[in-house]
Amino acid sequence: MRLRLAERWPTLTDAYAVTDDAGNRVFELRERALGLRETFDIRDAAGAAVGELRAGWLRNAWRVTLPGWETADLTGGRRPRIELESGRRVEVRGRVAGREYTLTLDGATLATASRKALSLTDAYAVVVADPAQALLAVALVAALHLLTQS
Repeated sequence: MRLRLAERWPTLTDAYAVTDDAGNRVFELRERALGLRETFDIRDAAGAAVGELRAGWLRNAWRVTLPGWETADLTGGRRPRIELESGRRVEVRGRVAGREYTLTLDGATLATASRKALSLTDAYAVVVADPAQALLAVALVAALHLLTQS
């Protein structure tokens, strides 16, 4: 499944749209206007809340919460680390800073992400191996993007 994660512009708060090859909106990430920590709501195509991204207090960490499904903690550094609450293992292979990397879940490819060159806004091509894992893949790619922005 091929998806495009692109920053929406212009907006008062940060917002990202996730679309499929046909241009149909699959997910939307929108920053909450008020709060002590940077927080993004993840909504599906129908507008229903399906998850949340929340910055850590030191901005070198993000928490991905997908209610009823998965929670992941991401910490930055030279090699970002992802820990899933379920105990499953996610590895980042490639250059996150160079915006070209692969996410593996328990040794199998979850998604590949590559930053679009020559774009006015931040945009990524995200290829998800299993469409059932699209929400997790998009949430992790968005969190990694936000982690490298800080």
